[in-house]
Parts: sequence; C-alpha cells; structure tokens
Amino acid sequence: MRHAKKSKEGTQERMALIDGLDPEALELIERVLRDHPRTRVGRDDVIDALAAMLTAGAGNEMGRVPVTSVPSVPEIDETGLPMCMWIPSGQMAGD
Repeated sequence: MRHAKKSKEGTQERMALIDGLDPEALELIERVLRDHPRTRVGRDDVIDALAAMLTAGAGNEMGRVPVTSVPSVPEIDETGLPMCMWIPSGQMAGD
C-alpha cells in the first residue's frame, strides 16, 4: 500500500482493492458506517475488518475469493473450529 490507511488516498486505495474482491463490499462498508457512530468504529477499522473477512475464507464460502488453508489439513480445536490460517490461493509456492 502506498498511502497511510487513515488518509483519503489510503482509504481509496484499500476500497479499490476490496471492490475488486467483492463489488458488494463497498455498500456494506457504508451501511456499517451509517449504523454505527464514528466514536465507536472508524472507517479504517471497518475496511480492515472486511479485508480480513474476505481473505480469511468468508469470501470463499460465498464463492468470491479462492483461499487455501495453512496447514492444508488443519487440526480441529475442542470447539470444532479448524486451527489454521486462510490465505488467497496462489500466495504460497506450490499453489
């Protein structure tokens, strides 16, 4: 990223990347910001959370972002959740 995330340019830069992953995401950002006061949530925090969600696998469940689990066969914790990281496919050697 070329610009600080709290700058106007940084916000535009990040939103353009998110829009490329999920065109509906920009409306979601605006809806969250409409529904929650700036004293409780900042625009940059909403953008960060959405970017993390899209690349962490939620986007993949919606068929939007292909992801890879690391490790490829994760252990399952006591609550039934996989213990792994999700990264965009093609980010590791061998993908």
